[in-house]
Amino acid sequence: MTTNSTQSTTDHVLEIILPGVKREDIELQFERDQLRLQARGFRPELQAGERELAREFAWGDFAATLQLPRDVDPARIQARFDQGVLTLELGLRQGTQTRIPVN
Repeated sequence: MTTNSTQSTTDHVLEIILPGVKREDIELQFERDQLRLQARGFRPELQAGERELAREFAWGDFAATLQLPRDVDPARIQARFDQGVLTLELGLRQGTQTRIPVN
């Protein structure tokens, strides 16, 4: 799974590359700080006379369970899929800051 991950003060953002997958073939579920991702994809067939020289993409069906930080608010999770990239915006719970001031 190829991913990018960033964090700001309001959310975590994950970008996951899913080659050969259609939007309607992606299923996401959130439960107990875990995000379950399942996707059905296809692997392009080689044409007569072609042979594979290298492969870096993971083609076909895909499943992963991602352990998310506890400060993710399930009501603030948003997902969009564009040109083979699934972007997950994982909004953080408000008021969960754990920093303790030192007096």
